[in-house]
Amino acid sequence: MADLVLNRRQELILKRLERSSYAIDELWDYVKTKGFDDSKVTINRDLKELLELGFIARTGKARATQYKISTRYSIFREINFGEYFSVESDDRSILENFNFEIFDNLADIFTDKEKLEFELLHKRFLARKIDKGIRKRELERIIIELCWKSSKMEGNTYSLLDTERLIKEHIESSGKSKEESIMILNHK
Repeated sequence: MADLVLNRRQELILKRLERSSYAIDELWDYVKTKGFDDSKVTINRDLKELLELGFIARTGKARATQYKISTRYSIFREINFGEYFSVESDDRSILENFNFEIFDNLADIFTDKEKLEFELLHKRFLARKIDKGIRKRELERIIIELCWKSSKMEGNTYSLLDTERLIKEHIESSGKSKEESIMILNHK
């Protein structure tokens, strides 16, 4: 989304929709209060483009049509880190409990175009024949990195290279405890 350029009206519409859902007339009035003298047709065109991008969702029909921020936009929108970190960590709003509804919201985060692109890439990947030697080396590399990182998370002081030497050549690193070597080998 970083390379996507929205016009100022679209940015205003998204900012407004972060608060609640609105009808087109309400959004048009809001944009006019911000100094834009565009027609309702222009606002409608902006809404259509935002719908196509998957940034907003439409509910209702005819006069009851409302627009709201989509899950896709909520997940992928840009965050102003300077603004976020300007608030002390103790003063930031946090959720008291894990939001289990997030899994329901993840269903539509990809557009149909992106899903088709993933599908094509997946088919291309499956069609490739990978040499067994390469597959074995890659699996070994992944195992070494997982063992190293898992052990490091538990306080192990082995480096990645030391871990690789221990797993491949069975050579323990000097200056390290026996327990650290056993931990890595157990992770393997």
